[in-house]
Amino acid sequence: MEEDYYRILGVPRDATQREIKKAYRKLARLYHPDRNPQPIAKTKFRKINAAYEVLGEPEKRKEYDTFFKRAKRTRKGVTVKAYDDLFDIFSTRETFEPERGSDIVVDLELDLEEISKGGYKEIRVDRQMNCNTCGGSGAAPGTKPRTCMKCGGEGEISLGSEPVWEDHEDLSQGDLRACPNCNGIGRVIDHKCSSCEGAGKDWITQTFKVDIPRGVVGDEIITLKGKGNEGFKGGEPGDLLVSVTEKEHPRYMRNGSNLVFKRKISFPQAAMGTTVRIPLLDGDVDLYIPPGTQTGDVFGIPNGGLPLPDGKGVGEMKVVVKVITPRNITPRQRALLKEFSNEAGEPEEPRGFPFGSRSRR
Repeated sequence: MEEDYYRILGVPRDATQREIKKAYRKLARLYHPDRNPQPIAKTKFRKINAAYEVLGEPEKRKEYDTFFKRAKRTRKGVTVKAYDDLFDIFSTRETFEPERGSDIVVDLELDLEEISKGGYKEIRVDRQMNCNTCGGSGAAPGTKPRTCMKCGGEGEISLGSEPVWEDHEDLSQGDLRACPNCNGIGRVIDHKCSSCEGAGKDWITQTFKVDIPRGVVGDEIITLKGKGNEGFKGGEPGDLLVSVTEKEHPRYMRNGSNLVFKRKISFPQAAMGTTVRIPLLDGDVDLYIPPGTQTGDVFGIPNGGLPLPDGKGVGEMKVVVKVITPRNITPRQRALLKEFSNEAGEPEEPRGFPFGSRSRR
């Protein structure tokens, strides 16, 4: 089965280095074995790294685009490399069996209000589909690819039958090397399709609706089956993998299904108790602060958080209190505080030099 580094990363062949790097990071996060327990994740992660090792470096990518069409090829039970051992990727076989299309990974950034409500969100996706003009063959209408006469459709020729480029002996192994006439494909397109220039694929933009569960957790993957890139040789399409990311909220921090809100109150409010207004995602509520509240005390508001992922209940709004000490006070405020301090039996204000200053002898 043919493997293509561009298809592995889900980018077009004319993608910029920045686009390649962005695609790699998305896939690496999705399939990292430490985060994805599925058995296939480890294999996919290795393929993704191998692809980025080549496409992520302009010089290696240039060589790949020029000379590399097959990573490995199996002929009569003998595996023959079509590139050097530097990348050491997965083995592939020349076959005309259907091949599944690659997955597409997109980020969907949501704020807490959207996560709380759930519902449908529309996303626009660039997909690789069979060319409508040639049906995926790459050949102009009325024509079709022909078997390469130089290699007989095998994609390989004997090392002695053609001169070897001095700078690219690594394209061969043993007494065989990739056929330079068909670039190792085994087929030649004499008249390329004008729509896809022989690629057999077109990039189209489509819009899909994604069902967002209420209370979805950040970094969760929502899978849309069959909405990825179209397969090869009649293979099924890949999946569209929507990676949910969470926007930083200006007021709240998230702790699972609970939300954390910091509320400042004055010293008199903390000492005597008060009622404060607390903003929730869907409105405001009054919260009673009892007398003697200290900085760091936490008060919970039931059902003020996010819906639980299983749909059974809603988290709390955790209000963390911070008592503010005034920096500047009036003479009357100072007198009142002194009276309060004396009545509380506290020592009078300290006299002498500030801490750390040196006294005269």
